Amino acid sequence: MKNILVPVDFSENAQQAFAYAIELGELIKAQVKVIYFCRPVVDASKGTPIEDIQVLVAQKEKELTNFVNGDLS
Repeated sequence: MKNILVPVDFSENAQQAFAYAIELGELIKAQVKVIYFCRPVVDASKGTPIEDIQVLVAQKEKELTNFVNGDLS
């Protein structure tokens, strides 16, 4: 199985790279996978409540879904 991994940051360049990957994937019959990585900023003296991290993850998952579906508003 062929795979194309596309790291994105929700920028215009990432949109273009994703569109290219989709076209290339269709041409070579590869599955396109999209990944977004974020590292939460943590104040070591206070810690970050796990709820805050879960909210961040949920927000970024929604943004990634919207990105893949072409809903960039």
